[in-house]
Order: sequence, then structure tokens, then C-alpha cells
Amino acid sequence: MDLLIYLAKASLLLALFWVVYKVFLEAETYHRFKRIYLHVGYLLSLILPLLTYTKIEEISLTPTFLAPSSSEVVIADIDPSHLELAWSFITEHAVLELLYIGISLLFLVHLTVKFFRLLRFLKASNAFHTDGIFHIQKSIPEGAFSFLNYIVYDPKLYSETELKIILAHEKAHVAHKHSLDMLFAHLYKCAFWFNPFAWLYQKSLVLNLEYEADAKVVAKTTKKDYQLILYSITQQQFRSQLQHSFHQSPIKKRIAMLNKNKHNRSFWKLFIVSPLLVAFFCCFKWRRKRKSKIQSQLQKVKSIESKLPMMKTQPKKN
Repeated sequence: MDLLIYLAKASLLLALFWVVYKVFLEAETYHRFKRIYLHVGYLLSLILPLLTYTKIEEISLTPTFLAPSSSEVVIADIDPSHLELAWSFITEHAVLELLYIGISLLFLVHLTVKFFRLLRFLKASNAFHTDGIFHIQKSIPEGAFSFLNYIVYDPKLYSETELKIILAHEKAHVAHKHSLDMLFAHLYKCAFWFNPFAWLYQKSLVLNLEYEADAKVVAKTTKKDYQLILYSITQQQFRSQLQHSFHQSPIKKRIAMLNKNKHNRSFWKLFIVSPLLVAFFCCFKWRRKRKSKIQSQLQKVKSIESKLPMMKTQPKKN
């Protein structure tokens, strides 16, 4: 049950970070700091549930508490219900924990297969090396995508101007190592597959990575040309993969973000989650341990006896 409690607390923490991000931060333009915030949310959701603060309270036991008020004690036999028996079996044999671990392993195996299948595809393709990046020209449903230090694209789908901008976008993904963010998000989702906020959190992370890559490209080209290219590829099909596709995220949101004013950035919003974390810690991390005065006295006696040297008694001589 400790594992389930940990998972529940971690899921609640991640939901807290996502709600704060969705309400206060998603519309902001400091994409790098938002990326850091999202990763901090991942890490704190894993670490904070492991921390506990134990508060010991001493209670005094009165004679009426130690002994029943009546001299007659009636013992009643109560048969447990079928539901209670089933729950007892589940808790004693850790059925829920085993079920959770089994499903998590299935997600992990599926992710591993996708990862090595993608690597095999990249290694088996003809590539040319430029500026530390491997370029692969191949007909693919995605049109163009990047993974690690690989960029795969179909030059037949785009004009020369479009291809230049799309490659700049994918190079931004490679330069900022966005694939590592994606891998970590997928691994987290393998462990928290039951939490809908883990899936929503990953979508928010992916969209923010697209915002960051878009901003890098717009800094070197005209915003109007870039927006026209985003519009032109909205009808193309793509599949959800580990890699970054140029048209993987909602186009309207990306264009709206490009047109936002980047001045007067509200960095203070990054710290909105701080008081909520304190409240979370106060509500869920305190563990009270009640101890009676009799127990404390017995512990003191035992500690004193353990410190005393062993005394050997010898028989007296007459």
C-alpha cells in the first residue's frame, strides 16, 4: 500500500504543476523558463512524496481508558463480509501493486521497441553529415522530423523556401536536445500511465518545445513567411512518435504565440506554485505518531538498563 500512496501523492503533485502551468504560464513567451518549470514539476513530483516529517505527541492514559467500566465483557463474533475478505486478500498479496507493475512494464516494453525501431531506421538510412547533424532524405508520412542529432525529411513535399525554414526549425530541436525531453516524458508516462495529468503534462511539454523552436527560427527569418508555411502544412498527415515533427502540435496556437508581445514578461508567475507546494507538504507530509506516557517511561527505563554495566553476583561466604 505504501507504493500506491506514493503514486497517488506524486500524481496529485503533477496535477498541481500542470494546473498552474495551464492557467498562468502557458500563454507566456519565456519558453526556456517554462521548459525548466515543467521539468522541475516532473522531478518534484517524484521526490517530494518520499519526504515525511514525523511529529510525536504524548497522550496520557486514564484508568477508565485502560479498563472497561463494566466487569462483564461480552465478546461478539462478527463474520467479515465478502467485500472485506476480498480487500484483505488484495492487500495481503499486493495484487494492486503487482497489477500496476505489470502494466507499467508493458508500457516500458512498448516504448523500448519504438525507440530501437526508430534507431534502426535512422542507422539503416543513407545520411550525410553537416554541422554535427545527420540529414536523411526519405519519403516519410511525417514530411519532416528530428530525433537526437538526426533530421529526416522528404524534399519532394516542400519548395526550396519551405524546406529551408523547416530545416531551421528541426535544427533548433536538435540544438536544444529536445529529444531528451521527449524521452523523459515518455518514461514518466510509463510509470504514471493511470494519471490523466501525466498525458496532459506531456502534451504541454511538447507544445512548449515547439514554441521554443519556432521562436529560434523567427529570430532569423521573417515572421510572415514562417506563418504562411505553418498554414501550408496543416493538411499534411503525421503520426505520434518519439521524434519531433514540424507539424506535430496545434498550428493555431503556435501562430498565436508567434504574434504575442515578448515584452513585460511576468517571471513572477513561475513561483505561483511555491505556496501551493508548502500547503501540499503541510497537508500530506506530516505524520503524527502518538505515544503514551507509559510507553515513553518504559522506553526510558529500557535505555537506562542498556547503559548499566552487567553485574555478576557472587554467593556470600558464611
